[in-house]
Amino acid sequence: MAFIVSPIQDLGCPTVLLNKGIRTDYSVTGDPDDPIISENSITFATSSNVNTSQLVKFAICGVSNLSFSYNGLIEANDSGFDVLKITVKGIDVNFFYERESVQGTPEGYVSVSGSDNVDLDNDNPCGYLVDISFETGDSQFNDGVFYSVNLNYI
Repeated sequence: MAFIVSPIQDLGCPTVLLNKGIRTDYSVTGDPDDPIISENSITFATSSNVNTSQLVKFAICGVSNLSFSYNGLIEANDSGFDVLKITVKGIDVNFFYERESVQGTPEGYVSVSGSDNVDLDNDNPCGYLVDISFETGDSQFNDGVFYSVNLNYI
């Protein structure tokens, strides 16, 4: 059984020392709209043309594989904007995944989807830090953009 634990505390391990069996809230920051968290799904969104930077950070242990899939609607006007980043850090893992908008038609939007996974050592007593973030990069063409990320683990 996997345990998602937060708030994240540094108790001497290179990442975190987790209290197995305890499940608490995620650590969330967002501007202007906080991410929406429902079970193992996280949705980053903005409802207006503003620059936003949102982050969900949590620790996980007792897991041998963490997989994720995402879908979204992002800017197709400039590359490098509306970026989704997923990192997993631990003793034996330094995983990084990034999906960003691409050059397209002016004022255009594009639907995106994808998935990936990372193998973990479920005996690691210090667990793993997982950061999932979304940033628009500017305040143009952001009305209705979003990423929805679903997490699965075994």
